[in-house]
Amino acid sequence: MLGTRERQQEKGASKATLDVARPSVIRFLRTSVFVQFVLLLAATLIVSTVALPALLKFIQPEALDTDELMCKIPDFVASKQKYDVVFMGSSLVLAPAVYCDSELLGKNVNSKDEKKKNSHYYNKALYFEKLLGEAFHRNMSVYNLGLPGCMVADDCILFEEILKSKKVPSFVVVGVAPRDFMHHGFDADNTPVQKALRKYQTKGTNKSETAAGNLITAAKAEIDKTQERVAVLKHLVGGKIDEIRKDPFDRKTKDKEQAFEERKTGAPSQEALEKDLKVYNERYNPPDLKMVQDHLNYLDRLLRAAKQAHVPVVIVKMPITGRNKQLLDPTLKKLFDTGLQETCTKYGVMFLDYDSTREFKLTDHSDSVHLNLTGGRKFYQHLTRELAANDSIAKAVGAH
Repeated sequence: MLGTRERQQEKGASKATLDVARPSVIRFLRTSVFVQFVLLLAATLIVSTVALPALLKFIQPEALDTDELMCKIPDFVASKQKYDVVFMGSSLVLAPAVYCDSELLGKNVNSKDEKKKNSHYYNKALYFEKLLGEAFHRNMSVYNLGLPGCMVADDCILFEEILKSKKVPSFVVVGVAPRDFMHHGFDADNTPVQKALRKYQTKGTNKSETAAGNLITAAKAEIDKTQERVAVLKHLVGGKIDEIRKDPFDRKTKDKEQAFEERKTGAPSQEALEKDLKVYNERYNPPDLKMVQDHLNYLDRLLRAAKQAHVPVVIVKMPITGRNKQLLDPTLKKLFDTGLQETCTKYGVMFLDYDSTREFKLTDHSDSVHLNLTGGRKFYQHLTRELAANDSIAKAVGAH
């Protein structure tokens, strides 16, 4: 047994050892670059994944979940249903579906959709389905892949993902307009939708990577997310709102339901029209002919892939207002019109030009480009009649 003096001496020795060890640990933490990097990374992850999202959710909940806001492909691939039709394009094909389906169901699908509470997530076209079913005398299913801010390059990449999923529809409809070929700030090869899609693709391949590779990939993903969230904060404190985050149904309005009802029918208000024209003037000008040509090349790639996969494609030139077209540089407009027509002719696809017809008036739009309820009904009715009269489409859906 140790005496009292021996025990005290042993405790003193242990304390001395700890006193010596503490400075050593502190010196190690101060001098080890690797440890400092790991600690900094951990702190960054905590801030970017916990603190910053919580702050953003408190300030503006709808600013989050940009991946889902820009890319519906994960939802499409996860679905067990095989669709007859996939409708692709920007908010120009999304808006008429929201208006017409809301009227059909007697409720605003723009705000009543369970967890996903804005039109960006809406993936149906029930009114169009109904018309197709009546025309082809069978049940028809439509997946609305319309994405706000979507460009033709995005349509191409998304179509290639559809082919990879082995869930190939009977035919595809792609709605286009000049805005799908021209947008300052986004190269055709690096749009926000493509960034979101690359993240989705990365998630599917991470399992085969090494532990170090996974760590690097995760770190890069978190840095990207942090950059996006910082960008959102800049917008919130007065930065210019990008069109990608602009809701065509004016989500800034205090009473969304009232705003939605007001824009269903009739000509757009002067305020809404002028606001939209300002956005598109900045989008179109100064003209970038190389960008338009890049997107035409992507359209060529899309139609070539469709032909090889034996998937009929219908290209629809969406009706936009005369005021919007007046913003287009004549050279840009000629390149768009000529390039679109020639590319469709090259692959022998069905091309429907609803922009040149006099059928669509200003009263059919909710702003300078988006169709309202009246315009949406007219659009779907015209489209259904022409699809039903086309032998290739009828054969594809098994109507012949």
